[in-house]
Formats: sequence, C-alpha cells, structure tokens
Amino acid sequence: MLQLRRRKPDAPRLFRIKDGKSIPLLTVAVFGLLGIAAALAPDTPGLMMSMPMLVTLTLFLCSTLSVVLVIPRLHAAAAKKRATMKKRHPGKAMKQEGKQS
Repeated sequence: MLQLRRRKPDAPRLFRIKDGKSIPLLTVAVFGLLGIAAALAPDTPGLMMSMPMLVTLTLFLCSTLSVVLVIPRLHAAAAKKRATMKKRHPGKAMKQEGKQS
C-alpha cells in the first residue's frame, strides 16, 4: 500500500485515512513483537533463545537479505532486458497483412 501511494500519489481513492502511513507500520511492529513473544519459550531462563526464536530470527534475516540484495538485482536485470527488447506493435502487423492481400 505504501508503495502504491508513493508511485501514484494522485490516483483516485475511495477513502482516505488520517495518518494512513502510520497504520501499516504500526501493524508490522505489533505483529512482529507478537511473533517474537510467541517464539520465546515460557520456561527459558534469562536471555537464552529457544529453537522457535532462532528459526524466526533466521527467517527474518534471510527475507531481509533477499529484499535488500536479491530483488534489486532482479529488477535491474529485468530493466536491462526490457531496454534491449524490440517493441512489438501487433496492430501495425495486422494492417500490413491486410495491405498485402
């Protein structure tokens, strides 16, 4: 949602919410904290981490690295490929076929 608002700020909206940007960020923060709290074992002493917490942190790290490192490279490769491709005009080809017959 935030990307859409940034890319098309003048697009028509059915409704607007005051401080609309803070709601998704707050939601991510709340559910992130709930996920961490759920991953911690209730009988774990002190700051020792349980296996669910290690799995959660590993998945978070992997997804973050993917978003930061891999996806920008994929976007750059796709943009480079689009720039080298010849644009197709299907309507133009159909008109030329009609002239030949």
